[in-house]
Amino acid sequence: MKIIYVGDFLFPDGDAAAARVLGIGKALRAAGYEVIFAGSEPDGRPQDLQPNGSFAYQSFSYFPQAERRSRDLTLPERAGFYLGGGRRTVEFLESQDARDVAAVFLYQGYATSMMRVRESCARRGIPLVADITEWYSSSQLAHGRFGLPYWDCEFRLRVLAPRYIQNVVCISTYLGAHFRKRGCCTVEVPPLIDPGEEKWFAEGTRPESTEPLALIYAGAPGKKD
Repeated sequence: MKIIYVGDFLFPDGDAAAARVLGIGKALRAAGYEVIFAGSEPDGRPQDLQPNGSFAYQSFSYFPQAERRSRDLTLPERAGFYLGGGRRTVEFLESQDARDVAAVFLYQGYATSMMRVRESCARRGIPLVADITEWYSSSQLAHGRFGLPYWDCEFRLRVLAPRYIQNVVCISTYLGAHFRKRGCCTVEVPPLIDPGEEKWFAEGTRPESTEPLALIYAGAPGKKD
């Protein structure tokens, strides 16, 4: 049986979300499932291209859905992108044989894509699990309480996920408590790492020094960071 991981991440290494879903994917694979990814990246990496035209990373097949919204779009184009969110992902899901799918995991995403994926899974009898990592306050989002991002976030986390999905993997005890109070089947999974990956290896030890340790942040910090 396979698990299909979809949503707003740039697999395999385009953002922090990709690292999260990869870690959970490895845990699910260790439990005996075949895991495939269909994220929002516009295309696969050239080095991951397989002879059959698909993409693979660390033995995971992945299928780019190009669902990520571009910042270069005009306001009407953004509205169209938002309203059409999730269509490509649903087309991909429905190309898969439902009899082979144990579950679909949906990472974040907008309300429109969450509703489309949920409806598709319900119609085909496939369990859906929401992977929730973020709950922004109005001050952290464009236009605050008067902006669409805030109300989209509130609708997803207060209505859609607890009432219509009910299966939740979340990153924190704060989110875990919220969804448990609403009767959801909830599992808290912090960020996972594979200590066997090369990026965690380091030769030697840090030399003795009285100088402060210098740390480097690499990412895309927003106002909240």
